[in-house]
Amino acid sequence: MLGVIGAGLLAVVLTSPSLPSTAATTPSADHVVVLVGPGITDTDLAAARTSAYGVDGSLPGVDAAATSDDAAVLRFAVGAGGSEPAATSPLVRARRAGLATGIVTVGSVADPAGSLGALEVGVAACTAPSATSAVCPSDAREHGGEGSAVEQLIDLRPDVVLGGGADAFDDDATVGIWGDVAIRQQASDRGYTVVDDAAGLRGVSSADQHRPVLGLFAPGPVEVADGRADGSAGCDVATAPADDVPSVAEMTAQASALLEQHDRSYLQVIGPALRPRSGYVDECRRIAATLAFDEAVQEALVAAESGPPTRVIVVLGSAGAASDVVGARVDRLLGI
Repeated sequence: MLGVIGAGLLAVVLTSPSLPSTAATTPSADHVVVLVGPGITDTDLAAARTSAYGVDGSLPGVDAAATSDDAAVLRFAVGAGGSEPAATSPLVRARRAGLATGIVTVGSVADPAGSLGALEVGVAACTAPSATSAVCPSDAREHGGEGSAVEQLIDLRPDVVLGGGADAFDDDATVGIWGDVAIRQQASDRGYTVVDDAAGLRGVSSADQHRPVLGLFAPGPVEVADGRADGSAGCDVATAPADDVPSVAEMTAQASALLEQHDRSYLQVIGPALRPRSGYVDECRRIAATLAFDEAVQEALVAAESGPPTRVIVVLGSAGAASDVVGARVDRLLGI
């Protein structure tokens, strides 16, 4: 059983897009990958092991992170409540220190809860400009706010952003030089390489501040197979999304490869979100989501073993609490 480290939910303000350098300490890793499995419990891990690898099996990713003697692999379980929120998110601090950065998620890339504090809006639904104007107007740019989550994300300008939430990028900005221009078009005009399928992602060979990559692979969250693709009463443990949509493992592998081209980088990967175990529980869905996350961890471990010095941190539990728990460790590892 993993020990639970108490942590508070994040409530931070995105800093200026100029992000001046603040590196101050000697780094002990060139690259850090943080993978968060929101809502994954010991029960989910046990069910996924048994379904995919038998009663005596192990998960190649998460279990390797838990049992490895290599200090490059760390694993934590986190819960909600208990500590003060971080001043800024790990991703924002890494950007400020001049590192290459990346976001991979099966949710919306502009989901504030899954951003580990990088995006700040009053209500989680305020991802697009129109929703922000209607639901949380004080955050809207026409009222002097920081803007919707998608606008904040484009301004933050991570080198690699991969996931779902394409619909929010089809919304128009409301004010300024980009007023009445769709966020997706704005991103393209501002230098982003925008891709929308697995083939397009595989065709990307580099990502940097001159040409960052924005991958939008689904209108909403990127779907994970529900575990019953064969129509039976049992669970089919295949986790590949339908059609030409990259899995979270494929997104993790490609993001890692792109960021490793830089001297130093920070990558955060948010797996499928699982609700707390209360009332009805869709075990097949939970198994498929847990296995999809484990495959992403496997890809991170492969990159760490075969590439430049890399630390991998696996966090199970609350995405909101993860930044509090790992933030100081990320700072020390990267010297920021």
